[in-house]
Amino acid sequence: GSESFPSVSAGYLLSEEKFWTISSINLFKIRASWGISGNINPLDSYHLEKTNQIDAGIDMGLFDGTVSFSFDYFNRKSNGLITHRSVNDGLYDYPIEVDTLTNWIEFGAVTNKGMEFGLGIITNIGDINLTFNANATTMSNEVSEMNSTIHYISGDMVGGSNMVTMITNGQPIWSFSGLEYSGKDNQGNLKYV
Repeated sequence: GSESFPSVSAGYLLSEEKFWTISSINLFKIRASWGISGNINPLDSYHLEKTNQIDAGIDMGLFDGTVSFSFDYFNRKSNGLITHRSVNDGLYDYPIEVDTLTNWIEFGAVTNKGMEFGLGIITNIGDINLTFNANATTMSNEVSEMNSTIHYISGDMVGGSNMVTMITNGQPIWSFSGLEYSGKDNQGNLKYV
């Protein structure tokens, strides 16, 4: 069957309105968008990964366009994500690196959200035009839903047995994990939880 991927966006240039009286801000625009995108897993033509995204932001031009500022907020949730199946030996999960249909599993959803800031300055020194731009981004990433049949999915290993990265609900995707020190036993050996 076919899938629909709707989207919509809108912007409003407040600085073009008659009520706008702030002369030092010659451009002030608010904008927002929402949309769904997706793709079909090439190994499994019926499996569809979908991303639902919301964005909102403002754009400003100050002092006749010599200074610009932008701010964006985004919230993106990707559903139906897949990874290799794992074999559980009772202690750790080891990934199977075989590209067959039966070794892929849908593990859940990941949410990415954050903010982006941009600042630009245009100036002249004699006949030389200079433009300076800077930007900064903050982002949080979290496995927001997990397949109910999976507790965690292991990633990289150290020494063949100590899991270093994993996918688990409520944590960043491929977050680092490690043993927690709990003291020493009666023989002076280190103990871990």
